[in-house]
Amino acid sequence: MAHDHGHHGGSGRVLAWALGANSALLVVQVLGVLAFSSLALAADAVHQGSDVLALAIAVAAVVVSRRAASGPYSYGLRRAEVMGALLNAVLLVAAAGWIVVEASRRIGDAPEVDGWGVATVALAGLTVNGGSAWLLRRTGDRSVNVQGAAFHLLGDAAGSFGALVAGLSMVLWDAAWVDPAVSYLIAVLLLWSGVGLIRRTARILLEGAPGGIDI
Repeated sequence: MAHDHGHHGGSGRVLAWALGANSALLVVQVLGVLAFSSLALAADAVHQGSDVLALAIAVAAVVVSRRAASGPYSYGLRRAEVMGALLNAVLLVAAAGWIVVEASRRIGDAPEVDGWGVATVALAGLTVNGGSAWLLRRTGDRSVNVQGAAFHLLGDAAGSFGALVAGLSMVLWDAAWVDPAVSYLIAVLLLWSGVGLIRRTARILLEGAPGGIDI
């Protein structure tokens, strides 16, 4: 039990740090979207917004889950972590839908985009999200809540990489169509991550057997 508390203490601190860093990054990305008119960057910013909310939920869930069991809640409030992860997953799926709609509007009439600006902001996103996910993995906390936050961050790091590719493509080849095309790829990534996390959290909430175990 002490070992478990140690993992939660370490992951809680990393989650709090990641929340601060990703909140600052979100501000930078929103300013970048307003300045550079990139849908790929906007898609990454939407995912970033879901990351910030997901991290806030994850921090709150870790705090709540430490409370002792009482009254009818004989297992304490640990399932609050699972509920937090489920909400994270729903946010991912919702963000994917929004991105598809916006990309469909632009695919035939992509506006001019500042490729260098997009690439610069995307590189910052790749660094912050990749670093945050790596730090969370290092804590050794395998709870579904912390894993959910790490999946969010890894997904956004991949999205930032896509936005970086879009920005560089526009700089090198003036390929404006790459911006909405990359946005579709980011949407698929979000949908895949969200559905997978929904399945894992639903199995826990329904008290199903872990994957890979036949009963």
